[in-house]
Amino acid sequence: MDENSAVDCLTNHNRKKPSEIGQAVDVLYQVYGTHAKIAQQLQLDVSGNYLWNMRRIFHLPQGIRWKIDKGQIKVAQGCEISRLADEDDQWMLAITIVEKNLKGKECKNVVNIVLNEGRTMREALSTVTGVRFEEISPPVLLLPIGVDSWFELSKAAWQRDEEWQDLCYRIIRQGIDIDPKEVREKADSLRKIADRAAGRMEELAASLSGDNAVNAAERQQQATLDGLSRLGIP
Repeated sequence: MDENSAVDCLTNHNRKKPSEIGQAVDVLYQVYGTHAKIAQQLQLDVSGNYLWNMRRIFHLPQGIRWKIDKGQIKVAQGCEISRLADEDDQWMLAITIVEKNLKGKECKNVVNIVLNEGRTMREALSTVTGVRFEEISPPVLLLPIGVDSWFELSKAAWQRDEEWQDLCYRIIRQGIDIDPKEVREKADSLRKIADRAAGRMEELAASLSGDNAVNAAERQQQATLDGLSRLGIP
């Protein structure tokens, strides 16, 4: 986004997504230096504090911005998320907001506990919401995964602007659409290699089982040559 596009975005901000407004503020912040000056120069009907909050949202991970743009995470909640320095904490709070319908006040209380009391995000969420993460069984298409995997799955999906259910469906479809003929051909090839290796090992073992050391050495050498010949090596 260039400066002219940023100006146009902010002067028509009522029709723009939060992430777009945040990006525009970020561009113009490099030009004017303060959020208040941006509002003043463009004669906007918003405060410098509003622009500051929108810029904070723009610096959140893309997947979280996507949920804010969709309205599943409110702008005020996005501002609370942005107070967290740890990105993993940001993701955990954002996913919990969406999946557990956390309210604005609850979200703020969770962030305050993490920042002011030095407690982990899970501890803070358990204190405020009563959620016990070790007891959560994510309904991921009946796949036997834990809550940590569920968080990672949601994170990966959001980064692609899709729900975790849709990501699971795509993964499953990719597995179903594998060409059976191709799988059989690869399996046959691997089986042949394994048979050759097993035969060579048997020959080497037999060559070492004799009582005569000289004969054993000769048998080992011959077995090695025979094995290489089977593999096509002269």
